[in-house]
Amino acid sequence: MVYQGSKNRLAKFLVPIIQKYIDDNNIKTYIEPMCGGANLIDKIKCDKRIGADINEELIALLKYA
Repeated sequence: MVYQGSKNRLAKFLVPIIQKYIDDNNIKTYIEPMCGGANLIDKIKCDKRIGADINEELIALLKYA
């Protein structure tokens, strides 16, 4: 999904940082508070991933997909 504010272009830089933190600290649940188009959360490897966003229609769409 492409829109203003997308983290897609930044994902290649952010994912390694976040993933290292998850792995080094044995984190079991990753929470993405502003998941938007889910460009970041889909690349994170964790036992449980939770995505949230203030846009209820967006969340409904992501649940459907």
